[in-house]
Amino acid sequence: MKKIYILILVIFSLAKSQDKVPLQHPFTVNGDTTYLNASDPNFQQKHFLKGWHWDSKKKINTALRMNQVDIYDWNNEDQFQDSAMLVIKPWNWSHGNDGKLFNARSIQYAPYLLINSTNPDELVIRNGDTIKEVFGFKYINGNIDNNPNSPNFYKLIIDSSKKNSIILDNPWPQDFFSKSSDISDTATKNNYLCRQMYISINLSKIGNSIGNDFDLLRIELPYSIIDTTQLGVDTVKYDFIQFDKIPSSNLYDTIQNNRGIYRNLIDTVGLRYFHINRNMLPSNNSNITISAHFQLIRDDEHNLEIKDFSPPKGPSKFKIDSLGIRVTYLGRDSIAINWVRFETPHAQKFLRGYYDNIIIEDIQNVLNRYNSNQFTQANPGSKLFRFNTIIEGFLMNWQAERYLNKLIGNIGTSEVGNYYTKHYERYVNPPDRWFGLVGLGRDNSQPYT
Repeated sequence: MKKIYILILVIFSLAKSQDKVPLQHPFTVNGDTTYLNASDPNFQQKHFLKGWHWDSKKKINTALRMNQVDIYDWNNEDQFQDSAMLVIKPWNWSHGNDGKLFNARSIQYAPYLLINSTNPDELVIRNGDTIKEVFGFKYINGNIDNNPNSPNFYKLIIDSSKKNSIILDNPWPQDFFSKSSDISDTATKNNYLCRQMYISINLSKIGNSIGNDFDLLRIELPYSIIDTTQLGVDTVKYDFIQFDKIPSSNLYDTIQNNRGIYRNLIDTVGLRYFHINRNMLPSNNSNITISAHFQLIRDDEHNLEIKDFSPPKGPSKFKIDSLGIRVTYLGRDSIAINWVRFETPHAQKFLRGYYDNIIIEDIQNVLNRYNSNQFTQANPGSKLFRFNTIIEGFLMNWQAERYLNKLIGNIGTSEVGNYYTKHYERYVNPPDRWFGLVGLGRDNSQPYT
């Protein structure tokens, strides 16, 4: 059944974070332990919904026969009408333009998903892909196993035949990171609003080769800016991001809840690439996440700022418009690459599970309140329908949406722009399909102009 909200999109899916996805958490509902699921009759939509995107009052809702209300979890029950389907914004989660929990900006690229260079907006689907990745690379030089039953189906395999060759280049998309906020608080800008970022790669070694340490990979991040010549003509200029922290060969740590391992970072100055060497990869061939850190703050020691707005608003002059990824294979050992990801400091912690307990506790508190006898008696027929997790979100919020729905069981909704709708539905896998009240951005059938 098609579903409509007032500028609300619904989201769900499997997410791939670190080595292991987050496990779905059970919740207590009316004394029973259960796993939430949008296929449950309690969360299904059986009639047309009418309602407001923002808060409203009971009197006007009743007069207009509204049956859906978008509220914060602390709203008084007398603010909405009977028999209301409640879309709840947890108080500390929601907005995509400030320091809220779900403003976890990141884009993850599958190194085995080859994007059509002549039509990159085209949705590419691999037969048998149950993870449903949609972001990949226009250039891939490695071995891709297209057998869904193979343990290497979701990996890019690199062997010695690719030595001294570029193996990954030109990821798609590159132009969706932005500041998109005028917030002045430095900590918020650094952690949430793309003033500081990581490039992370999850990979493993293949085989049991021995010998001296050597460099395996070189990682570079090409970027572009829109500049103006002395004649006043706009032109695109290119350079490489410089890093201020790179991975350590000696220090690694473990992510909580058995979620994998990662390399610690060490300081550097002005380096426009970093190496992954053989000693950074576990000898038992297990996966590890290796990151490097860079700052986008417009000074001599770092990089230019990122642009002000994501598409469809386009670039900002004299600010970074697009961020690319170039990976060159240098070494002799065979390796397997699982994913590559841009992420803010907050997104890195979010996707490593550091906020799972907060999310679970908040969800349980809301379930307790809106399933209590006090609430149901005061509001006959009203019930919790969805959690509204991100407001004014962007493509760079999709990864967090996927993550949440894996954790809580597919009962989330969000308000995001209408760009790449086919990609969104495959990647986020919403149980409710948005079919358009307004067109705000890029569409699969016609690129935004």
